[in-house]
Amino acid sequence: MKASERPVAKVIDICSRIPGLREGFTSHQNKVLNRIAACRTESLGVHVYKCSNDSCDHTETRYASCKNRACSVCSWLPREKWKLQRENDLIPDTPYYHNVFTIPHEFSEMASQNQVVMQTLLFKCVSETLKAFEPTHCKGGQIGFCLVLHTWSTMLRLHYHIHAVIPGGYLLDGVWHEMNKYLFPAKGLASMFQNKFCSGLRKLYRKGRLHFHGHLSKLNDSKVFSGAVDAGYRKKWYVHTEVTKSGNPERLIGYLSNYVYKTAISHSRIDEVSETGVTFKYRSHNEDDRGQWRSTTLPCASFLEMFANHIQPHRYMRIRYYGYLGGGVKSERLKTIFEQKEHKYEARNNAIHRSSCEDIQKMSGQMECMRCPKCGSPMLSPWEQYRRRSVHDPPRNDAGDYKVCA
Repeated sequence: MKASERPVAKVIDICSRIPGLREGFTSHQNKVLNRIAACRTESLGVHVYKCSNDSCDHTETRYASCKNRACSVCSWLPREKWKLQRENDLIPDTPYYHNVFTIPHEFSEMASQNQVVMQTLLFKCVSETLKAFEPTHCKGGQIGFCLVLHTWSTMLRLHYHIHAVIPGGYLLDGVWHEMNKYLFPAKGLASMFQNKFCSGLRKLYRKGRLHFHGHLSKLNDSKVFSGAVDAGYRKKWYVHTEVTKSGNPERLIGYLSNYVYKTAISHSRIDEVSETGVTFKYRSHNEDDRGQWRSTTLPCASFLEMFANHIQPHRYMRIRYYGYLGGGVKSERLKTIFEQKEHKYEARNNAIHRSSCEDIQKMSGQMECMRCPKCGSPMLSPWEQYRRRSVHDPPRNDAGDYKVCA
């Protein structure tokens, strides 16, 4: 992508307006923002695309991407790979349930200053809450589920919640059983999740693993912290529960895939980037226009500060799998389930992960390959060119000469 072809209303252009080290941001946040600002620019180098037609010598250069998981420009390929992998694992003729576990706003502010510790606690409480209902509702069997962490609202405010995708069945002694009724009661889930999270928060504080600064520094006093936890506990906790409509779990996977490999905001919601600020769309939560799209403008510095709050720590996993969907034996368990439902399961997740951009485009069918302006043939990326050469070229020895294998 040439510099003149880059759309103006993008996070990368907002980051470019405030270059270098930004005050109030951590070193990791500054590193990520600088990386996003350099995305699709000459500073990261170029890729040379070549026409697949041997008789055509047309080539084109494209700027390299930053491949950071917080960059929306680079999210298409990993998002499509994740979507294809999850669709490949969908159990046929089985309802899928979508649960959303949300913590109160006061705890979200605490979590922003203790990301790793409190986010890990959030995952632990959600997984333990779902597993606690197994003995009574699944007759001692094992359920499987996927948890996805989100930390933002459409206004970029802190809004910590976890999406849970749960197949409507369980494994008991290697035999698959369908659930004949609704998965788990929402009120029971909310009550147990509330108790587990607040109890876990107090344990972390007693162990000295929570640290607060700025406007939350008063929470370093044990009495103030205890009062804050009590106030959050007294609030009404919600767990949203729904089943996939018309037995179509692909819609649920497609919905989550739009959020798993990007941070906070998509480029389609950014209307304008100017000297005065950033204008973007958000979904209103007011009673008179709930659910309607509205626009607001924030200064570039304020927008970046809110955006940086949702950058995950280095190598932190915000997509996790549990039960029979977790661990190295997932493929064997899914194969057993598919056989009992008279379907064939193909373990394609590793193959999809290693697939090139051209292969994913063909699998998804959502994007057309780059075409040569001269002959109309597909353009090959550097990786695709290398892969085609490695298939046809014989192996070489250390001297650089061709080696004939007997």
